[in-house]
Amino acid sequence: MQNKKEIIQKINDLYILYRKKWLKFDTTGYSTISSTITDYHVRNHLQGHYTLGVFAGEIFTKFICFDVDVKDPQMAKWTVYKLVNTLQEIGIPGEYIYISTSGNKGYHVEIFFNKPVFNTDIKQFYLMVLNYAELLNIDYGKVELRPTHTQGVKIPLGKHFTTNRICWYVDYYAGLKPIEDINYILTIQQMDSEYFYNILNKTKDSIDISEQQAIEYENIVARHKPLKIYDENVDPDVTIEAIENLIKTGLKMQGTRHNALLKICKLNKYNGMSAEENKQFLIDWMKKQDKKTYTTKWEDVLKDIDLIVKYTYERNYSLVTKRKDITITANEIEEILKIKGKESCQEFCV
Repeated sequence: MQNKKEIIQKINDLYILYRKKWLKFDTTGYSTISSTITDYHVRNHLQGHYTLGVFAGEIFTKFICFDVDVKDPQMAKWTVYKLVNTLQEIGIPGEYIYISTSGNKGYHVEIFFNKPVFNTDIKQFYLMVLNYAELLNIDYGKVELRPTHTQGVKIPLGKHFTTNRICWYVDYYAGLKPIEDINYILTIQQMDSEYFYNILNKTKDSIDISEQQAIEYENIVARHKPLKIYDENVDPDVTIEAIENLIKTGLKMQGTRHNALLKICKLNKYNGMSAEENKQFLIDWMKKQDKKTYTTKWEDVLKDIDLIVKYTYERNYSLVTKRKDITITANEIEEILKIKGKESCQEFCV
């Protein structure tokens, strides 16, 4: 193995902060090991004797991993594209976003920091990004936060012992094609943690504090507030009038492109457009938009449009209009409680 010492040191720099506990994956499955991670373990990982997984510290972490766990290969790729586009649109430069295969059905999208950052801030960033990308509570898989202090994550360049495939880094601009070169890891850059906090604080400023949503995640109920830009023309519960207004007025800010295209696509399908007509409509609409309102490369915009149209029609996604508030009076509740077997209103308080 070329540059063995440099690669081992790079893995230490990028991934390993908490050394007292690690995950071991081999032919027998996986286990949690309560011993200190050393270069010896990293070397065994690279040589394929077993695969190493790491945890975050109790307070800090050196990186964030968006663990994309989606069975369908094309949907997995689309999820990665949505996620990376969102990260770029909120201000994370592409040169700090790295993607690798999980060895089986998914991908890891990772950002590394030159100094440790608080786990609580990473959790908030994760929730805002997924909210922004419409990847919370998806029905075709999940995108999980890794590592935490209790949930580890496999690091790249190790073997997946079920598929016997190496977890290579991939090229985002080449259709997520594996980069089968172990030395690629030496090119990875760490983001300045202060720059990360600037982006996080800027995003917080866009949070609409008038409403909170409860998000259940890994048996923990985490409360977050939806972004204001998420509520403007890209809310999953929008009105037809709001989408029609979006078509007329166009994009107004970065970070709304993908969700805007998805809502317009759903409206066009609702109005009877064919898939090809819809695709051309979205392309023509995007050509009219101010380039200052999005940072995605044009070829990636076309790719995203193609996937949006494909899955809107193949999965028969429908437009959901704004729900109306329902008022139930005290007398009505009393009548409900008289129904046999209904001794409390808990079943109705959803």
